[in-house]
Amino acid sequence: MFIFCISFILDISYSQNRQILSVWEQKHDELIKILSQFAEKNQIGNFIQEDNKCGLWISMHMQNQWSNFSEREKSRLREIRGASAFEVDTIIGKFRIFYDTSGINEPALLDENMERIPHSARSYVDTVGKYLNYVWHYIIDTLGYEEPPFRNGSSVYTVSIEEFGSTLYGETLFDPDFDIINNYDPPRYTSEIKIDNDYAGYVESPGLAGLKVTLAHELHHAVQIGSYGIRNKDMFFYEITSTWMEDVIFDEVNDYYQYLSNSPLRRSHFSYPNVGFVRYNGSIEYSRAIWGKYIEKRFDPGLMLSAWSYFRNETAINALDHSLRDRGSSFRSAFIEWSIWNLNTGPDADTIKYYKEGKHYPTIAKRSTIVYAQSTRSFVDTIDAVSCSYRPVCVVQNIQDSCEQGIRMYVTVININTQNAYSLIPFGFIYQMAPDGDETYKKLSNGVFVKLDVIDPENWTTQENIPAIVNDVFIYPNPYFGSAFLNFRLPPLKSNTALLTIFKINMDRVQSCELPVESAQFEPLIRWDGRDENGKIISSGIYIYVISVDGKNYTGKFAVLQE
Repeated sequence: MFIFCISFILDISYSQNRQILSVWEQKHDELIKILSQFAEKNQIGNFIQEDNKCGLWISMHMQNQWSNFSEREKSRLREIRGASAFEVDTIIGKFRIFYDTSGINEPALLDENMERIPHSARSYVDTVGKYLNYVWHYIIDTLGYEEPPFRNGSSVYTVSIEEFGSTLYGETLFDPDFDIINNYDPPRYTSEIKIDNDYAGYVESPGLAGLKVTLAHELHHAVQIGSYGIRNKDMFFYEITSTWMEDVIFDEVNDYYQYLSNSPLRRSHFSYPNVGFVRYNGSIEYSRAIWGKYIEKRFDPGLMLSAWSYFRNETAINALDHSLRDRGSSFRSAFIEWSIWNLNTGPDADTIKYYKEGKHYPTIAKRSTIVYAQSTRSFVDTIDAVSCSYRPVCVVQNIQDSCEQGIRMYVTVININTQNAYSLIPFGFIYQMAPDGDETYKKLSNGVFVKLDVIDPENWTTQENIPAIVNDVFIYPNPYFGSAFLNFRLPPLKSNTALLTIFKINMDRVQSCELPVESAQFEPLIRWDGRDENGKIISSGIYIYVISVDGKNYTGKFAVLQE
């Protein structure tokens, strides 16, 4: 929820505090009502935000509809969003910071129990100033973005500290009339930033963690709107890059994890990969900070700056395409690759080949599994432009066979129709599978012929993830360092459990246990925690394993290296 602030000099009781928050909420509802009256029919996104990280969307919608508001409405909007009359201000480096020394807006540091420390207002302000100047230096001097313009010829940037009631991290505000910088297309604006006064009650990132990511996020917004311009339909690009910027500057916080969910109740890229890349609703665009993580690792962090430079003359998708072509790729190619990266997350993620922090991400949502039994089969679906869907397929010999007796694969269908990226209308497709086919089909390594039926095939592609069939056990990591599970990848199985026996090189038994057969990317495996029969982690050395399953024994060696 968007929160604006009222300054009080006297201390306020908890009940009074709640009354004030209620007034704020009422004015927020009024703000939404005013803005919604002028909502475009094809507006990308919604006004009622699912999450409350950033209030930039309100400023951008005000700018987009400003000419439609009456003078009375403009005056009321300014009143709702206007600055408070603060008691004190101080200049720290490139920033003038406004705050109160008493009342509801009084800032404070938090102790180890996340409780406010009395009389710590000035210490909090000094901390804000320290991190603000660090973020400025990082974005401008280290990464090379252009600095945001100051208001009215000032030599410092305005920041105010207010009570947000644990509902909003911060916001970057600008007035469509008074802050516009002449002679730019798209238009640019001077701005100011508002932040919370303590970040108490912020579940994911309380205290200084919340402060750090807010300053990185909002100052990057100030850079975007002041030095590169406003394109309202590209709201997604502002939030993707600002959320990514948090992790670039303060990698230890990882606040963006909270937006990565595969629950259908949460609008995340991991729960709705079929929602178009340019869409925003106060949640999904934050989760797509992983696009920045992909770009950063696959190419280089400077690609995002390059895209913002091109953004001055073209839409976000075209700007990204321009920057990627400078590096021998394209947006279409990168989007396809990124879609495959997103199939490789979760506890078993390969953090060398894919996301560095991929083990902390959820697995991506998939459509329901269908069974292919060596006869023609198809499925029908719809997805947005510039999006994808993931479909598990179980390949069996006979329809009576269970999926445990077959081989599974993922079918990733990707729509890369950038010309219709901003359309709200989904696009349909038919994916066909058959035991044979003509030249219009693609033959997969598992012998299945597949074809995608669409009206514009040049804008679609499919990627089939087919696990290789192994005839022996593959063990990883090898050598084993004792910090995680030791995995034994197995050939296709019928059993649900396997007996694992571990011996030292002299054939002394270390462990013997029955383990459940699990599935990783549809490939059977068992996991062992590296502990002997006494519950102790095994020491360095060479070990022999024997796996007994389905009436067969598989043997081999592995090494252990303990620090």
